Amino acid sequence: MPSERKVRQLERLKQFLEESKGIIFTDHTGTSVNDLTRFRKELAKVNASFHIVKNNLLKLAWKEVKNEEIDETLLTGPTSVLLTGNDISAGARILKNYIKEMQKPVPKVIYFGRNFYPDDKLDFFSSLPTESELRAQLVGRLQTPLLGLVFVLSGVMRNLVSVLNQIKEKNNKPCKEE
Repeated sequence: MPSERKVRQLERLKQFLEESKGIIFTDHTGTSVNDLTRFRKELAKVNASFHIVKNNLLKLAWKEVKNEEIDETLLTGPTSVLLTGNDISAGARILKNYIKEMQKPVPKVIYFGRNFYPDDKLDFFSSLPTESELRAQLVGRLQTPLLGLVFVLSGVMRNLVSVLNQIKEKNNKPCKEE
């Protein structure tokens, strides 16, 4: 019979898995508590979180939330998960920076879009533009044709005003009598 504490942990883990768009499985062995605290604070800024989980609880939660078995080879040794909100690239960038600095935590595999990717794809995911960067690019691309349209329409108005001014000047000139 599972303890009440483990039932709560399982429910919390299921909730995290349901809300996460991207999950990076890592091995946190040898990472100090201070480093993990600093890492978690950085992740919180981009709506991501980092959790050390028990392999059995992760296996149960995964089966319930994703409706599939998780590969047992992912659950060997200490396991931690980096859970991202809508933006996997921001969390992947922070992880990549921490790995450069501390050589830990070591990524095992990346789960995104109902697919598993090998840990060497961390560079790819960290190089993707963030959601806010994508929005800015979209606005820029939508804005450019509109600015061109405004310029063309204002050119027509400028030409019309110019023609009207020329007509006015022509009509205001005194006529020479012969």
